[in-house]
Amino acid sequence: MNFGKRKYWIWGVLTALFFLLLYLIQAVESQDPNSSIKNMWDAFWYSIVTLTTVGYGDSFPVTVTGKILGLILIFMSLGLLSVLIGNIASQINRYMERKRLGFFGTNETNHIVIIGWNDIGRLIVEQVIQAGQSVVVVSEKKEAIERLNEDYPERVFGVHGEKVWSAESVERAKMNEASSIYINVSDDSAALVTLINIRQHCANAQIVVRLTNTDLKSTFLNAGATYIIPEQEISSKLAASFLFEPEVALFTEDLITTAGDDNENFDLQQYRVTESSPVAGWDYGRAFTEIKKDYNAILVGLSKGQKLHKNPADDTRIDNGDYLLLIANGASQGQLEKAFGVKQGR
Repeated sequence: MNFGKRKYWIWGVLTALFFLLLYLIQAVESQDPNSSIKNMWDAFWYSIVTLTTVGYGDSFPVTVTGKILGLILIFMSLGLLSVLIGNIASQINRYMERKRLGFFGTNETNHIVIIGWNDIGRLIVEQVIQAGQSVVVVSEKKEAIERLNEDYPERVFGVHGEKVWSAESVERAKMNEASSIYINVSDDSAALVTLINIRQHCANAQIVVRLTNTDLKSTFLNAGATYIIPEQEISSKLAASFLFEPEVALFTEDLITTAGDDNENFDLQQYRVTESSPVAGWDYGRAFTEIKKDYNAILVGLSKGQKLHKNPADDTRIDNGDYLLLIANGASQGQLEKAFGVKQGR
């Protein structure tokens, strides 16, 4: 007999003994005219008052046999009460643990999902929440999720899953409603398996994958990755830039980090063009001039669909649904978001 069945069996036996005692108490006490326990309801009322330690004193046994049975009921009630309280406490603790581990899911939408937790994931989370975005982290490590909730009590939600790509993890993290999904898995084979399974559940999601072996780039793109981050290739290019053009490297490093909310630091920002955007329908050259004048930001590129145009021709038309790429400081970000009516990013 397993633990679950044994627990229900024990509760069944204790319940049967409890009602047997009540029956015996009322059977004995109902024979005495001075007793206040005349029927099963009186016996049940007496047991509840005894069990809860209220002790009204309106119902109690007066016969010797009834008192002995009542004494047995008192000791039995102590055991039942302790078991009941322990069971309630256990259920509350189990509920709180499941809540901490994200078993009930998140209410976030248009958020960023990070699959896998490590030092790189931590750095990404700090950059993303600094930009004002909400993050959901999915990890197979229970201790990682518990620590995550302690370190980031706001804007970060942790989800524990035995398989980070399972249907349950996808539903709890609301991956179908996320703006982006980042697969942060160090092993390329595991990353590929995660990508294939996530893509099955999230056909239209934007999925970004960190890749160690750049030879597998086409494989990941064919498997459904939207963007690939070849970490060795990026780090080697930045290292080479530091060797012969260090100022350019420093400027690049500064641009790919979040600017914050001051005037000193700049970063690359992107904003979606909507019908109500001030630049919708403008030529690129006009938008470049007006954005610099009004927001102290520099327009450096334009994204149409999945195609990126770096410093396009002045007569390039800016249409609804395009993305503008700007160099701006943190102070300008609020003005830009208010003017465009959207948050930066996708």
